[in-house]
Amino acid sequence: MVKKNDFIELIYTGIIKETNQIFDTNDIQIAKQANLFDPKQSYQPHTICIGHKDVVEGLDNALVNKEAEKPFTVEVTPEQGFGKRDAKLFQLVSAANFKEKQIRPVPGLQVTINNMPGVIKTASGGRILVDFNHPLSGKTIIYKAMIKSVVTDPKQKLEGYLKLLLSIPKVEAKVENNIAEVKLDVPEKFQETIIKEVKDRIPELKEIKFTK
Repeated sequence: MVKKNDFIELIYTGIIKETNQIFDTNDIQIAKQANLFDPKQSYQPHTICIGHKDVVEGLDNALVNKEAEKPFTVEVTPEQGFGKRDAKLFQLVSAANFKEKQIRPVPGLQVTINNMPGVIKTASGGRILVDFNHPLSGKTIIYKAMIKSVVTDPKQKLEGYLKLLLSIPKVEAKVENNIAEVKLDVPEKFQETIIKEVKDRIPELKEIKFTK
């Protein structure tokens, strides 16, 4: 059985309970069946560290004491999923803001304002009502999941976690004597934060270097 701080390879499918709609999966067969398949995406198990909220809290908590290769289902409340809907995140935005960007505001349009993603709810006059809540906020989620394997090799832990953290398809790393060298072009201003996240999960790594 797995425990907190263990690294695992996770296969999962997320379903909105109310509508039974699949909204996310890393299983290629399910993605194709649900018409969610995107050839640009990599459908592989996600390498995560249990207890560090690498997935939503409700799923993260449910992983503890599970066994590899045994499928399970968990129901996740909004509080432990994507959060409750917050009325404060409904905001009026000036129509001039959209005009500057040459965007015609219509209800249902997904937009980004001040680096915050949102959805236009109403568009009338000079004020546009935008909902900045997460699209799945307020929803109860069903996760069908399985631990494919437990990961013990530091190199595999590092490469898998960085792929998840940075949303990139491939990472090449070399680990010798607990010193890791990652072939990845990462801006210096982000390196400290990334290294901290990695060391929190893989404390046996004494040093992590990024090379181009």
